[in-house]
Amino acid sequence: MASVQHRILIVLNGEPHVGAPDRELTRGVAMSYCELRRRGAETIFACDGGGFPPIAGHMRRFSEDPVVVRFLADHIARSDIADALSIEQIVVDDFDFAAFFLTDAADLGAASALKWAFLDQGKPVVLLHGSPSSQLLPETGIIRSSATDLEWIGQLLP
Repeated sequence: MASVQHRILIVLNGEPHVGAPDRELTRGVAMSYCELRRRGAETIFACDGGGFPPIAGHMRRFSEDPVVVRFLADHIARSDIADALSIEQIVVDDFDFAAFFLTDAADLGAASALKWAFLDQGKPVVLLHGSPSSQLLPETGIIRSSATDLEWIGQLLP
């Protein structure tokens, strides 16, 4: 059995405030999780309050999308997202970086302190939202990208 080289946190934030599920956000979560796992990274989900995040329930609405189908067909992926940790349970030292999937890029809500904890320890933070392209802000350790652009993974994982 191969050892895990990287441990990545995916933070699902803000989705309780959305009336309808966001296709790009849902697809981005599925794509990123699958790509991180394909590269051998251990990937952990977290959300405000922990447990079953609302985005997990929305995934079946997009079951015609091949990326979402691949995620839903993976019992480990379904189990991982269904048992997300609460933001309060996260120990920053346990992770190499964190990727935040946001419904509102301007408001991290409860995850704001977690974002700053990663940055304070010099660990990269990826803010995934509707930006048109990847942008690395090296002075801050923040990478901004659209939810469905996976270029950020190549910047952080060999």
